[in-house]
Amino acid sequence: MKKRVTLQVIADKVGVTKATVSMALRNHSRISESTQLKVKEVAERLGYRPDPALAALVSHTSRVRRKRNKKVHYGTFAYLCPDSKLPNRKTSTFHERRFEGIMSRAETLGYHVEIFPLQEKNLAKELKRTCSVLYHRGFTGVVLQAGVGTDLPLEHIEHFAWVTLGYSVETPKLHVIAPDYGRQMLETCQIALDRGYRRLGYVCVENSKSDTAKNWEAHFVLAQQSLFKKDRLPILCVDELDGDILKMWIQSWKPDCIISSINKIMKWNDVYSLNIPKRLGFLSLNAGIHASGFGKVSGVSQRPYAIGMAAIDVLHRAILANDLGIPEIRKIVMIDPDRVDGKTICSH
Repeated sequence: MKKRVTLQVIADKVGVTKATVSMALRNHSRISESTQLKVKEVAERLGYRPDPALAALVSHTSRVRRKRNKKVHYGTFAYLCPDSKLPNRKTSTFHERRFEGIMSRAETLGYHVEIFPLQEKNLAKELKRTCSVLYHRGFTGVVLQAGVGTDLPLEHIEHFAWVTLGYSVETPKLHVIAPDYGRQMLETCQIALDRGYRRLGYVCVENSKSDTAKNWEAHFVLAQQSLFKKDRLPILCVDELDGDILKMWIQSWKPDCIISSINKIMKWNDVYSLNIPKRLGFLSLNAGIHASGFGKVSGVSQRPYAIGMAAIDVLHRAILANDLGIPEIRKIVMIDPDRVDGKTICSH
């Protein structure tokens, strides 16, 4: 049976103390970068892996110390995100709220989080370069928000715990945190039915690669089965939605309530005389973030803050279990939606 590589074994090879090795592997500021690099190279060569039981003990000790108002740094996570989805602390959109959840939970558990923006023109190359940087800087976990259909380079992947936000990575199969899209659509349709609407119309933008779009569409069709056939309207799904296309569709099929994740529809209310909410209801699949000109949009919230917190929880548990790289059993955590009472529907 192969003997387990311990901190003492690494210390003997490098010629430093066991405490120095421990701090070097945690990127402690008291240890020089050259010593940190040397320790990590020896640890990698010997095949060192943290002891999960010891990590659990450290986690417990960290929680006790935090109760005594003492700051503990347990490790550093990277947040990899395309340029177009970088969080902006001055706004309160979906991406900002999700990042706030990430930061809040990470701080509670004793982790730091650094943002690494990715250029969307060449995501594969950017991911490969960034993973190399993370490995040499000793990061322990990665929260990944990439583009739909992204393939993750395998180089250095085994050195980190991973979680992806949504179904954005095709291969390999990593842990996923996402809204419960199916439940979102069913809940939104139920809100409309509870208010007396019957001719529900679903409006979306075509994206054949998106699991989100497929999920919403399938569950909308499922919800329609409870309606009379004459009230089952065809889905409006186009490459690019504008007010003219929407107006023509409304005139042709006469929905009494529109369901969509496209909140800019509210901006067309006055221009195209949609008369929301008096004549036409509007329910958003991403409510609670954007407001219309006359108040909050009705619908369901994807709860981005909770998604961010759950992502850190998954990384934390993976590290304690020494579940690095491609997981043997992929975990998909879905967050339940919240109803949002707004001003874009009325009793019908």
